[in-house]
Amino acid sequence: MNWPAKRPAQRSARMESPGRRWGRRALHAGLGLALYGLTGCAVPVQASCPRCPLLVVGQRPPVPPGTRTVFVLMPGLLGYGWEWNGAQIALAQVPHAAVILYEWNPWTSVRAGGAELAASMQYLLRRLPRSVDKVVLITHSAAGLLGVEAAAQLRVPAGLPVAVLAIGTPLAGNYFNLVAGEDNFHSPIPLALSGKFTHWPEPAPGVELSIWPTGATDPVMKPHFGHDPADRRVLPRAARVQALPPRLDHNQALGLVARRLAAGLIPSPPPAPSCAAPEAGTAAGGDSAPAQLGPPAVQN
Repeated sequence: MNWPAKRPAQRSARMESPGRRWGRRALHAGLGLALYGLTGCAVPVQASCPRCPLLVVGQRPPVPPGTRTVFVLMPGLLGYGWEWNGAQIALAQVPHAAVILYEWNPWTSVRAGGAELAASMQYLLRRLPRSVDKVVLITHSAAGLLGVEAAAQLRVPAGLPVAVLAIGTPLAGNYFNLVAGEDNFHSPIPLALSGKFTHWPEPAPGVELSIWPTGATDPVMKPHFGHDPADRRVLPRAARVQALPPRLDHNQALGLVARRLAAGLIPSPPPAPSCAAPEAGTAAGGDSAPAQLGPPAVQN
């Protein structure tokens, strides 16, 4: 038996001072409590929304023919809950749109979870009806870590723009553990979030990445030890940062962003016809050009 290889570690453990051993155990206990408070118990989609369609590799995507916009919703560490109600109501107003949900394991790593999300999105992109002309991935809280990671790996078909939104995501890390280190992309996400992130990859061609950070009053974005979870220096250069009200609630941000998004995709109603008599010089045969009719152009 290979006893000599184990004896040094045993001697080291015996020689450790009581104070240092107590400090190490307290640190681990504190980290465990912090992680428990951060993650809690994830709520599966089928438990809170049994009729919500899911994006599942191996199953036909629930996108009917004639759909033009596909929204993929990705909840945070705690799963799908009431915070998505406002977003669902807003997105339901978009004509010819389909809304599907994506579930993920909260104990995955950024690298593994991002690769899995990218593969699922790629599966979706290859199987969409030809009528679809826009795909929007909406991620919330810690799910935004996977969204930004996946945005760099997507291979977007020509003529089908993909938008990735990260709402209330601490992309610089929460840094509530001073010894957690940096850029733990291969660690479980709750552990990785306890440290710092210093960089993120650039989105792939055809992917529009937008970051919607909530303010410091949001507990998820609260600075620790002088570190800002919303530090813009870690973001990809191509990312667009969108401003939100500084005191906006972490969960209410979803509804606000969804309403803004839907407003840009809902066509404006045509102007009411005017019954006023034509002014002098604008009657038939006059030289003045007719007024332009029809709805104003909408930029998507």
